[in-house]
Amino acid sequence: MDNPLKGLKAPWISQDGEILIEKLPIDPYLEKALHPDYEVFRQGCMTLKMMHHRGKVGAAIYLLGLFHYYRDNLQRLTHVVDCLDTYQTRECAEALLSELRRVKSSNTTRNYHNKILRALSSFPLDMVENGLTELANDRLYTQKMRGKFKKVIANMRRDDSLFDDDY
Repeated sequence: MDNPLKGLKAPWISQDGEILIEKLPIDPYLEKALHPDYEVFRQGCMTLKMMHHRGKVGAAIYLLGLFHYYRDNLQRLTHVVDCLDTYQTRECAEALLSELRRVKSSNTTRNYHNKILRALSSFPLDMVENGLTELANDRLYTQKMRGKFKKVIANMRRDDSLFDDDY
């Protein structure tokens, strides 16, 4: 079957008719990430994540800014965290760690905290170890939460050791 996009002249469409995510104009997706309809918001964020994955750093920086914009909307914040797991910078790690401090742990926020911990576990250990260790030693958190922080660190250390050249 022929690709209906083949032959179209647009900077974000290849000669074969493939969409080049990294060359899509970003503005429409920035607007979608602010849309009141959740599904439109979600699609905008996912496209921004794909754009970042293909080299548009500005897309991830915008997603990081959505932390502040949606700071009172747990559902949207949870989705933003899902989209930031590949933006592995110190700034992103610090933002995710500060979210763990800002949003009090409860039954309502458990999923959000777990998403943050899952995202942080994909970062290089040296970017998150100190912050997670501080949280693991902070008596403001329950023993269960401190245990989760310790478990993430232990799992990351174990995974890092799988690639050591010392065996």
